[in-house]
Amino acid sequence: MSKGMQQNYVNAGSLFFFSGEVASAFRNDVLTCTLYSQLAASRQHPALHTQYESWANTYISALTRFGCSIPYSFSQSLPVESEGCIWDEVRQGLCKRVVPAMVERAAGVLKDFSVFCEDPVVISTLREYTTQVISPAIYGSDSSPLSNVALQLGFVDAEPVVHLVLLSFNSTQPSSGLPFSQLFTQEKRSGNLQMTVISAEVDEQGFNRFRGEMIERLGPRREQLIKRLSEARP
Repeated sequence: MSKGMQQNYVNAGSLFFFSGEVASAFRNDVLTCTLYSQLAASRQHPALHTQYESWANTYISALTRFGCSIPYSFSQSLPVESEGCIWDEVRQGLCKRVVPAMVERAAGVLKDFSVFCEDPVVISTLREYTTQVISPAIYGSDSSPLSNVALQLGFVDAEPVVHLVLLSFNSTQPSSGLPFSQLFTQEKRSGNLQMTVISAEVDEQGFNRFRGEMIERLGPRREQLIKRLSEARP
């Protein structure tokens, strides 16, 4: 891989984007820590898609427990009538935190995801962790069921900082598809968008205490849930 080439990973219900300047050891630690924290949050809040705020708070708390400090955190709830698409809000939330070129390359991956990932098992796993049908009985509607999307995006441009965007929204798109198209249009959204942006600094010395135990406890799930995507195109 040439210097500066972005690397992209599926990590359970997250997509991570790393610049080529990030050391492989740090990248592995980020992927391990965030996977373990996702699964830990899901054990406490198994109904992720209907308890997303509680899940997100537990996820962030797990990160801090495992050696991350959180110098920046911002949350907002936006109605569907808001101008622009979800990606506009993501771009704004990352403004002055992640270089624009990296954000736009990430958008390219999401828009053409099938080009970067042809493995049906990876696609199925990502859909399982991000998308769930909500019964009309839950929201008191006689219409067709909605799909709720809970998706996390991670951006690592330079060590030791990880920028995370946590998203939750309802979609009218069938749950059989991946939720990425809804990030770039308003047409398939229903209800408010919940978005949290955090910047986490990973303390390598602090994480050293947990690395071995995490890897042991994750076992084969780590290889199953963390998958590298094809090389990003220039």
